[in-house]
Amino acid sequence: MNLNKTLKFLFVTVTVVLLSLSFKVNATGPKVNIMYVSYCDFDGDGAADDVYAEVFLTMLPGVNYLEFEASVKFEGEILYTIYRDNHVRTETEILYKFYFINIVFHSGLYIFTVWFSIENDGQIRYTSDTQPFDPPEGEPDYPPGGGVTPGP
Repeated sequence: MNLNKTLKFLFVTVTVVLLSLSFKVNATGPKVNIMYVSYCDFDGDGAADDVYAEVFLTMLPGVNYLEFEASVKFEGEILYTIYRDNHVRTETEILYKFYFINIVFHSGLYIFTVWFSIENDGQIRYTSDTQPFDPPEGEPDYPPGGGVTPGP
């Protein structure tokens, strides 16, 4: 890693701000909000034991996140669907709907991660985090078992 990449890495790392369930990565990074989480019956087994979440990713001006590709790393059986606009630059919120327990998104320089856990008391706990993504040789290194989900 050369000096410029090292300085950029340090700058981005230092400028990460975590506010409640919302966060930004420096002045030009995206903003992610976990809006809603609940139990639902998605698999049709008659039990509301599946996790549903709504996550809003706000695209900020001046940044091309339109090449965004979602790589999915999962534990257990996860159903997911993603809605996104891959063609139009926008500053509005783009809605992502997830049916998941653990999912990782790779997009250019950053990895967005949302962790969900279901505790013994039945409560759903979730946290979100982000970190710079600098894959070796400049190529995305998607996790084993993951897949790239194409745009609509």
